[in-house]
Amino acid sequence: AKSLNNIISLSLFDYYQVDKFGGTGQLIPKKILTTLLDNGLLENALVAGGVNPTNILDFKLNYPAIGYDVASGIEDPVTGFKSQTLVKELLERLFSQ
Repeated sequence: AKSLNNIISLSLFDYYQVDKFGGTGQLIPKKILTTLLDNGLLENALVAGGVNPTNILDFKLNYPAIGYDVASGIEDPVTGFKSQTLVKELLERLFSQ
């Protein structure tokens, strides 16, 4: 699997749900993330799927990737718009380490 890093410049790993299109906000199972990490596939990857202010440090510390797609994780659950409060909370947690 590591040899793919010479061919693929960037991967995106996201949660897939058969009956949904686009971001669902569902977490990628940790077993899958661990397998990706153990095979060196997070080195050149973005991780999506349920990343939010509450779990961003877990992702950063346990599943290091180039970046994290937090789009649905920073949306206000009522309005669906990006929340400045959630963005601030995420950045504070992310850069507190």
